[in-house]
Amino acid sequence: PTPGAGGLVLSMKDNFFEFDGEQNPTITVPAGEETVFEAPNEGAAIHNVHVAIAGDYGTCAPDGDDPCSDPDTVRGGQDATLTINLEAGEYKFQCDFHPTEMTGTLIAE
Repeated sequence: PTPGAGGLVLSMKDNFFEFDGEQNPTITVPAGEETVFEAPNEGAAIHNVHVAIAGDYGTCAPDGDDPCSDPDTVRGGQDATLTINLEAGEYKFQCDFHPTEMTGTLIAE
């Protein structure tokens, strides 16, 4: 997808992520380059976006090794960003508050 003026948008709805009209999407990003997503919480519940590095979910930290939305707790109606720079590979992401319902995949290539 072509980013709009504000960039790529990964929306957090109640109980699913949405990107380019796809729920709980698979998103392709460039490997080795910084990619920034806007992550509005368009639902009522608390959400976040947390990317699994090395196959598991470590500590959710916007500036750490396990990319997470900034802020890492996003209340309904609030906006966040997710900044990633991933080596080539496939990475799962989730909402830590709804880890079985809100999931997706990032493919860095």
